[in-house]
Amino acid sequence: MARPNEKTPISEMIHVVDATQAWTETLKAALGAELGTAHQALAELTAASDAVAAAHDDFTRERAEDQAVLIDRQTLITDAADHLRRIQAATRRRLRPVAGGDRILASFRFNTIARLTDTDNATSLLNHVTATLKAYRTVLDGDVPRADAWIAANDDLVGRIAANANAKAREQGETSRSLRARNAARLSLVDLLRDLADAATSLEDPAPLDDLLLIYKAHLSEPTSRNTADDPGEDPTAPESTADAPEPTP
Repeated sequence: MARPNEKTPISEMIHVVDATQAWTETLKAALGAELGTAHQALAELTAASDAVAAAHDDFTRERAEDQAVLIDRQTLITDAADHLRRIQAATRRRLRPVAGGDRILASFRFNTIARLTDTDNATSLLNHVTATLKAYRTVLDGDVPRADAWIAANDDLVGRIAANANAKAREQGETSRSLRARNAARLSLVDLLRDLADAATSLEDPAPLDDLLLIYKAHLSEPTSRNTADDPGEDPTAPESTADAPEPTP
C-alpha cells in the first residue's frame, strides 16, 4: 500500500493531510498514550501542511516566471528573423543595380536566417549584419539612408536578447531555490506523518492505524513508474521541452 513519501505529489499530500487532521483530532486521547497527553500533533500537522502549500505556491509561481522568460526568448528570435528579412529585402533591392552586388549581398549571410533557432545564433547574425552594414553603408544608403536605423535596431535586439539571458539565469536560480524549499517542506511533513503512523502502530488497539491506512488508500496513488519522478520542475535548469508532465489532479 502507498504511504506518503518524498515523491508523493503535492496535491495528494494535501488531501492526505486534510483527512489526517480529523483523524488526529478524533484520536487525540488515544495517541496521548504514546505522544504524551500534552501532544500538539494536530497543530504540528497543520503548520507543516501550511508550509508545504506555501512552498508549492512559490514554486508554481517561479515556474510560471520561467515560462514567461521562455516565451519572451522565442518572441525575440522571431522578431530578429523578421527584422533581418526586412533588411535583406531592402538590401537586395538596393544592390541590384550595383556591380558586384550579388557578392556583397552574399556577405550578409542572410541565407542563415531560416536557421535561427536560438538566441546565440540570432545574436551572432545580428552582429555580423551590423558589421557588414557599416562596411557597405555608402553603397547601401543612396538617396534614402537606412543603415543607421537598421544598425540601431540590431543593437536593440542584441541588448534585449542579453537581458533575456540574464533573466533566464536569475529565474532558474530562483526556481531551484523554491524547489529545494518545497521538497524540504514536503519531507518535514512526511516525517511527521510517519511519526504519527508509528505512534498509531504502537497502540494496543489496531483501529487507529487501520483508519490511517484507509486514508492513505483513499488519497494516494499506488506506486508506478509515473511517480518515480517528482512533480514538474525537478530540474529547473533542464531544457523546457524535457520538463515533466503536470502532476495529476485527483
